Amino acid sequence: MKTRKIIIGIIAVLVLAFIALRVYGAYQREHDDALAQAEAAEQKAKELNEESDRLKRQSDCNLLWSKYQNALLEKRIAELRGTFARTPVEPACTGYAQRMDQALDFTSRQLQVSFAALDASEFARYERIYANSRKYQTHYILVRLWAFLTGTEPKMKPVEMVAKDERAAELDGCMKRAKNDSDRKNCQDLFGKSK
Repeated sequence: MKTRKIIIGIIAVLVLAFIALRVYGAYQREHDDALAQAEAAEQKAKELNEESDRLKRQSDCNLLWSKYQNALLEKRIAELRGTFARTPVEPACTGYAQRMDQALDFTSRQLQVSFAALDASEFARYERIYANSRKYQTHYILVRLWAFLTGTEPKMKPVEMVAKDERAAELDGCMKRAKNDSDRKNCQDLFGKSK
């Protein structure tokens, strides 16, 4: 009888140790995955920022070429009138004079890349918050466990969970600082309605 209790005790300790290791592994995996995704998002944000800077430089160069072409036309008009006009200096960069629609498309593309870089930076920030928060990790691990037990998929990703809480905190802070209804409406427009 005593041997049986000892064996049951050893088995219980081993099961508890196994469960503890699995829980520790789940937290460690969540932490490592979040950091890896944050690093990947930061790298993507860096590349997108570089692309945005390149597009901005090219847009600025193309604007210089447009001004140069306009200055050449003004010089020709002045010569036809028999007046003097300065000879424009050719821009040092490689570009071309764009039509208005091309310039708008170029600017639109540069803005899209800039916004994508901001999104990637925000994603990386939320991943880092998740990686360093046992509260968020515990909540998400429990959500995943429940989803596994019920045979469903978690409806919210860890980053969405952090982003939702961050927006709610920003909305709450904004509402506390609001002095009138107009300020409160602006807060709701900026951070969305709290749920």
